[in-house]
Amino acid sequence: MSSNETNKPTEGFYIEASFDRIIAKEKKDREGNTYKAYYVGVIVRPEEATSLYQLKTKSPELYAKYKSGDPLRVRVMPRAFKDFLYFTIVE
Repeated sequence: MSSNETNKPTEGFYIEASFDRIIAKEKKDREGNTYKAYYVGVIVRPEEATSLYQLKTKSPELYAKYKSGDPLRVRVMPRAFKDFLYFTIVE
């Protein structure tokens, strides 16, 4: 077995940002049941502007050790729905 076969495929891209906070939102599924969705709030500061992003995560406990302003590098997958771009952390 070659080394390429043992590695997972690398889909998505990396975002380097400053950690802001964990965000929990109440959502409703198709049946009307409520559940909590978790997001990692990050601040991205390229040369042109500062942007705030919410990256959806299934494991918010992985980010409990981070403090506001800590550097963070995560791999994300972009998704789109009705002309809006979403990012989900690849975990």
